[in-house]
Amino acid sequence: MSYKTQFELSQLITRTPPKQLGLTPTNKSILLHIVSFMNSSFECYPSVKKISDISGYGEATINRGIKEIVYCKLLTKKNRSNGHIKTSNFYSLNKKELAYRVYGESTTVNKPKEENNSEKEYLAEDGNYYKSPTEYYIHKRNINETLK
Repeated sequence: MSYKTQFELSQLITRTPPKQLGLTPTNKSILLHIVSFMNSSFECYPSVKKISDISGYGEATINRGIKEIVYCKLLTKKNRSNGHIKTSNFYSLNKKELAYRVYGESTTVNKPKEENNSEKEYLAEDGNYYKSPTEYYIHKRNINETLK
C-alpha cells in the first residue's frame, strides 16, 4: 500500500467501489468525511455532530455508519472523555484491512473465500459471506425478529 498522506488516502478510497470496501455508498461517504480529519498517523477524533454538520447526514445515520465501518475493521474506535464527560471518539485507520480490500494483499483478518461464495465478498461474524455489511445486518435482524 503506497499512500503517505491523508490526501492520497482520500484518493484511494474515493477511487475504490463501495462494494469492494465492504461498505454501502453512504458508509463510504462517512468514511471519507472521517478520513478528511486524519493526521499523518491516520488518526483523528471528530465528533459525530461535526461529521453530521459537514456531511449532511443525520447523527443516527453517522452513528450507524461508523458502527458498520468499525465492524468491517476499516476503522478502530475508542471513546474519549474529559473526566466523566464524553467528548468524542478517537478513530484510527486499519491500514492492513484497507490494503486487503483494495489490493487483495494478505491479512489475518479475513479467511479465504470458499469457491461457492465467490459472488459474495463480505465475511460476517457468523462465518458466512454476504454481498455487503448491510445485507448481513438485514439477515441478522430478520432472524432476530423471527425468534421473537
